[in-house]
Amino acid sequence: MLPLRAAPSRATLHSLGKLRAIASIGGRSCSAWRSSSVRASSRWGSSWSEEVRACKRLTEAVRFPGGKDQAGEALQSLRQLWLCHEAGSRPARFAVSPAVVNAACTAIDWGLVGGEEAHDILQWLAKEVASRLGNFSPGTGVAGTAYVHVIHREPSGKLLPLLEEHLTLLTSRKSLTPRAIANFINLLYGSSSEHQPSQTLSHLRLEAAGTLSSFAATELLDVASGLAKCQQLDCNFLQDLRRAVDSMPFEPPPSPEHPWDVADPSKTWRCPQPPRLLADFPDALVLSKPAGWSCATGRASRATGGDGRGGPAPARVAEVLAASFPELSPFQDAAADHGMAHRLDLETSGALLLGKSLRSFWRLRLEFVAQKVKRQYLTLVQGRLGPLGVAQQVQEPLRLQRLRRSNPTRSVQSKSLVCETGRPARTRFVPLAHVKSREGGDMTLLSAEPLTGRTHQIRSHLAYLGHPLV
Repeated sequence: MLPLRAAPSRATLHSLGKLRAIASIGGRSCSAWRSSSVRASSRWGSSWSEEVRACKRLTEAVRFPGGKDQAGEALQSLRQLWLCHEAGSRPARFAVSPAVVNAACTAIDWGLVGGEEAHDILQWLAKEVASRLGNFSPGTGVAGTAYVHVIHREPSGKLLPLLEEHLTLLTSRKSLTPRAIANFINLLYGSSSEHQPSQTLSHLRLEAAGTLSSFAATELLDVASGLAKCQQLDCNFLQDLRRAVDSMPFEPPPSPEHPWDVADPSKTWRCPQPPRLLADFPDALVLSKPAGWSCATGRASRATGGDGRGGPAPARVAEVLAASFPELSPFQDAAADHGMAHRLDLETSGALLLGKSLRSFWRLRLEFVAQKVKRQYLTLVQGRLGPLGVAQQVQEPLRLQRLRRSNPTRSVQSKSLVCETGRPARTRFVPLAHVKSREGGDMTLLSAEPLTGRTHQIRSHLAYLGHPLV
């Protein structure tokens, strides 16, 4: 099986990240642009500098009403560079960022190029996006979803059909890796708010069904997540995914280099009430997580301490698991999220489900991403939200916004905001009772059920409705 074209190196992506930042702040970064261009030129040669300069001219030109002529020239220049690359007269160092794809589609929508020339440019963009999405590693940033937002909001509506045509061709040639298939299903179709049947999605699903034994556990989860989000995951295919997870030869993780330093909770952690065991099943545990405990899986040193506000770092469930259950391998493995099949917010209390083996952990994760696990939360919000007993639903996309931290050990590093370019999110809630606060203010007790698994989804949706959590 042939993989897609190799992804650019970390240094290359870093240079393109600078390009996107420059495009967002306009002409005020001329000096920064010159220095970054010189560095790129010295590292990669003059050919790389030409692509970067053309991309920069294009992204800046489309931001201003009077930049149409410059945008057209930059787009023509990019097309010529790409043609030289395709002909083999230029090195294969061409990479297109989401900002460049958006700028090129905007220039075409302005009518700066048309006819066959516009079709050739869109076809080139479709190939570049397919290469980027196919090699994208989930968890490394927002680049994957950024491409998808551009594709689904492209004004002419021609980029997605060309991309699907290219994917169908790759599928027929059996030239897609499992990682590429998982990315296309999860990112391209799972991130769309429109659940229309797609022949390309059917081809990708058929290709995945025939090669499930070659998929990694994370790739199987991405396939299940994408199909569930676009409502194309049936019981038979889910059973195939379950069997694929069960047949995996999981190996125990290596011993940690540094032992866990778990001390007395009352002395080390600011939360006096530690998590307690609710249920012990043959393959799973259920813990009761108090508010104030973090489900973060990355291990940060407590030597620096602090939560960014002058207090100690929040206690982490992972440390309790590693100390209390040393014989259970998932609880010692950060790559397996220390056995946690899902997470709860720092300020949220509730039941936490954990797998006692790597196989049960991945099976539980599969059930979560396939939306087969129902979760309900009791929530107290400000104001009167009614009518009582009537189920309501919020379907606003959420985008994760990173927060600046004064200390790297702080657990809460981001928040979700309602944004039209965000990922699809659905929350169902039922108002149960209207109550009064001590000061006489109105409050509503409600039952909330997240139908998707976005970060801070319930609190973000309720705040958007004007009823933040108490």
